[in-house]
Amino acid sequence: MPEGVMIVPTTDSKVLRTPLTLVQLLLLNSIICGLEFCASAGFTYIPPMLLKSGISESFMSAILGMGPLLCFFIVPVIGRASDNCMSRYGRRRPFIFVFSIGLLLSLIIIPYGEYLGVFAFGNGSHSKAVGVVLLTLGAILLDFTSQACMTPCEALLSDACKYTNQQDRCFTIYSLMCSLGGCIGYLITSLDWKSSSIGQYFGNQEKSVFSLLILLFLFTMFATICIAEEEPLSPIEVKPSDKLYLTPNNSFIVKTMDDQEGLTVGVNDLGYETSSNQSLSDDNCNNFPLSLQPSQIVHNNEVSLHNEKSLNTNKSLQNSRSSQNDRFPIKKSRTKCDEALTNEACARIAMRVTAMTKIKRIIHSIFSFIALKIYNVLPSTVKNILQIPLVLRKLAFANFCSWTAIMSFNLFFTDFVGQHIYGGNPNADETSHLSHLYDQGVRMGSWGLFLHCITSAIFAAFIENLCKTFGIKATYFFGMLSFTLAMLGMLLADNPALVNIMASLTGFGFATLTTIPFILVTSYHEEKEFFYCDINFQYSTSENKHGFGADMAILDSAYFLSQVILSLFMGSIVSYTGTVLSYIIVAAIFGIISCICILNVITSKQQLVSHMNAQKDPNKPNGCVQFMIL
Repeated sequence: MPEGVMIVPTTDSKVLRTPLTLVQLLLLNSIICGLEFCASAGFTYIPPMLLKSGISESFMSAILGMGPLLCFFIVPVIGRASDNCMSRYGRRRPFIFVFSIGLLLSLIIIPYGEYLGVFAFGNGSHSKAVGVVLLTLGAILLDFTSQACMTPCEALLSDACKYTNQQDRCFTIYSLMCSLGGCIGYLITSLDWKSSSIGQYFGNQEKSVFSLLILLFLFTMFATICIAEEEPLSPIEVKPSDKLYLTPNNSFIVKTMDDQEGLTVGVNDLGYETSSNQSLSDDNCNNFPLSLQPSQIVHNNEVSLHNEKSLNTNKSLQNSRSSQNDRFPIKKSRTKCDEALTNEACARIAMRVTAMTKIKRIIHSIFSFIALKIYNVLPSTVKNILQIPLVLRKLAFANFCSWTAIMSFNLFFTDFVGQHIYGGNPNADETSHLSHLYDQGVRMGSWGLFLHCITSAIFAAFIENLCKTFGIKATYFFGMLSFTLAMLGMLLADNPALVNIMASLTGFGFATLTTIPFILVTSYHEEKEFFYCDINFQYSTSENKHGFGADMAILDSAYFLSQVILSLFMGSIVSYTGTVLSYIIVAAIFGIISCICILNVITSKQQLVSHMNAQKDPNKPNGCVQFMIL
C-alpha cells in the first residue's frame, strides 16, 4: 500500500443476490455442528478428569467459568476485528481458522497432557504437575475456542444470507446443526469404545473419544471454510492532501484537491455505516475539515454509494409520525372544564401534575448523572457493549435472560437428577450405594439432555414456517414459555421418566434461542438506516465500530455472561438453600423474566415508530448511556 494513503473498505451496494442452495447452507453450518459435538462430548469427560487429577470441586467450578469469562471480554473485540479484516481470504474465515486450530490443540492436550508431561520431564512429581496444568489449560482452551468461534461463524452466515431473503432458513439450519452436534456428542460419549478395536488402539475411553472428535471436526471445519465464498473488502484510496468533512447526517465527505464533488462515506463510532453521494458545499458540511494523517485507517464495513436511505431517515420518520398524528389527533384540553370540575379544582390538578413532572425530571437527572459517572469508569469493552442501538439493547437483554434460564438447566440438570430424583450423593465413597445411585441418575440425566437435543433439532426444522405464520415474536415467546412451563413441571415431578419428558420439552426454547435473535440482527442490518437511527454517529477509530461481527458478539456476550454469573453464584445459592432444586427454580424465574422481555423486543418498523413516539421527550437529558430518539 502506498505511504500516506487512508483506506476506506467498501462492499457492494444493496442488490438482491442469488439465494444459496440447501447443500450450501448445510456445509456453511457444518462447523457449527462440529463445535457443538466437541463441546458437548468434551465437557462430559472434563469434570471427571479434573476431579481424578486431584482438583477440588470449587477449583473445578472456577476452571469451568474461565472460558466464558474470557469470551465475555475478548469476543466483542474479535467481532469488531472481523468486521474490519481486510485479508484476501475474507473477513470471517481467518478467525474461524485460528479458533479451529486452538480447538484442535485443546482436543490433543486434554487426553494426552499426562503423556506430554512424562515426555518433557520423565516419570516424577514434576511430570504429574505438568499433566494437571496441561489438562486445566486444555479445558479452558476448549471452552473458550468452542464458544468464541461461534461469533465469526454467525457473522459468516449473516454475510452469506444478506439480501437473499434467506435469514429464516439460514438460521433455522444453524439451530438444526447445533442440536445435531449435541446429539452426536452425547451419542459418542454414551458408547463403550474401550472394548472396541478403536479403544484398544488408543488405550482408553477418553483417548478414543477425543481422537474421534479431532477427525470429525477436521471434516466440518474444512467443509465450511472451503464452501464459503467471502469477498475481501475493497479499499478506497484517499490521499493525505484530501479533506474529510462531517455532514449534518453524520457521514464523512472526502473532498480531493482537484475535485469539487465529495464522496460521502458513512463512518461512525459504532460501525453502523451510512452512505450517500452528494455534493460538498458549505450548506451540508460543518465547516471543519478533518485533516487526514498518513497513519490513519478508517474502516467501514459496507459503504454503499448512491444510497439515499441514510439521508432521508429523519424525513421518513417525521413523515410517519405526522401521518400517525393525522390519523390519531391529540385531543385538545376541553374548554368546558367547569362542567365537571370547578376552575379551582382544575388548577389544583394542574399544579400537582406540574410538581410530579418536576420531581420525575429531577429523579431522572440524578440517575442519569450517576449512570454517566459509572459509565466513564467502565472498561472500553463494556462501553462498546453498552453503546448499542435501542433495538439491539432490548434483544440482548432478552437474550441474556433466556440464556441464563436455559444454561441453569443445561449445566446442572444431571446433578439435579442424580441428587434430587435418585437420592444419590456425589461425595459418597465410590463403592457405596449412594454413589451408585448418583452415577445412575447422571446417566439418566444425560438421556434427558439427549432428548432435549432431539426435540430442538425437530422443532428447528419448523421455525421458518412458524415465523411466517405466527410471527417472529410469537414464535420466540412460545419457545421460552414452553421452557418455563417445563421447569415448573419439573419442580413438581419426582419420577425419572416424567422429568425426562419435561427435559425434552426444553428443546423448543433452545431451538428458538439459537435461531430468532440472529434472524432479527440480520433483518436489522438490512434496514440499519431505520432500526439503528438512534445511534449518535461520529468519527472515531476503527476499534470502536460495530458491524455484523460486533452485533453477533453482543448476543454471544449475553450467552457468556449467563454462564459466568451462574458459575459464580449457583454454588452459593445451593449451599444457602441446601437443595439442588435451586437450579430448576432459578431457571424457571429467569424463564418468566425472559418471556416478559421478549414482549418488548422490536421486530418491525411499526413497533419501532410506536416506541419512539411513546418515548419522545423534548426535555430528555443528554448522556453517553442514554440515546436520543429522533
